[in-house]
Amino acid sequence: MQSLRTEIGAEIRDPKGVLIRRVPFQPCHSLLKGFIQVLAAQMGHMQQTIKQYSGTVASDGPDSYALSCAGTTSTYHGIVIGSGTTPVTMEDYFVETHLSVGFGFGSNVFAVENPDSATWRLAISRGIANNTGADVDVKEVGLVGLFSQFKWICFDRTLYEVSFADGETLTLTYRISISL
Repeated sequence: MQSLRTEIGAEIRDPKGVLIRRVPFQPCHSLLKGFIQVLAAQMGHMQQTIKQYSGTVASDGPDSYALSCAGTTSTYHGIVIGSGTTPVTMEDYFVETHLSVGFGFGSNVFAVENPDSATWRLAISRGIANNTGADVDVKEVGLVGLFSQFKWICFDRTLYEVSFADGETLTLTYRISISL
């Protein structure tokens, strides 16, 4: 039986890049309605109306840019962090309380992995440097990608707690796996 699984894990490093700690991977259990709508637009060549991360509504059909989370250091695209704690709902369209001021967001990095003969996965990682002058408590993580050109949709919002100190870098990794 084939299965689709999403999970998230983290590493925290000091300013010299030395590993301080690893947070084990855990299931996300929170792909959102927007993720399915983008798949429908692309795979079914269908028009979809979807709420963007900004709260505005976008209506569009298939686009060669859809699902892309790459090539950006924007604090609003790719892997994003927040401090919200409300339970995840299918209607969520971004993290509840976005954290962006005082952080250095690296580019999203992608890897295709084949850990065994029956499993393939996509790993999406992003380093976020804490330059706020204080310890930061992350409570939620999101994954934002394109629906169509310049229309950004939150695919996932997961309540995920991890803290990191000023000067440290948090590297978050989403893994989307399929297995037989």
